[in-house]
Amino acid sequence: MPEFTEHVKLPMLTRQTTLAEYEAFWCMDNLERFRPEIRDRILKRRVEVAELLLFGGETWEWSQGRDLAAHGGLAIVNNGVIVRAWQDWKS
Repeated sequence: MPEFTEHVKLPMLTRQTTLAEYEAFWCMDNLERFRPEIRDRILKRRVEVAELLLFGGETWEWSQGRDLAAHGGLAIVNNGVIVRAWQDWKS
């Protein structure tokens, strides 16, 4: 889950979501299936997202590209500004 904030722009946001919905969709809600280092990254991001949402804001999914040149992830948006984004997948 690399930090990707500087690369994500508002037009790349695809849908508002919650962290729980996003993790369930990408099968990140069952931590037992991941290696310890991946599990630690997921837990660390949960804390970071919770801290960022204390100041307001929304959780969004983002994506860019098509077919074999696509990538996407999770973003935190506050007052129309992307304050943090992660890349979680790429094709």
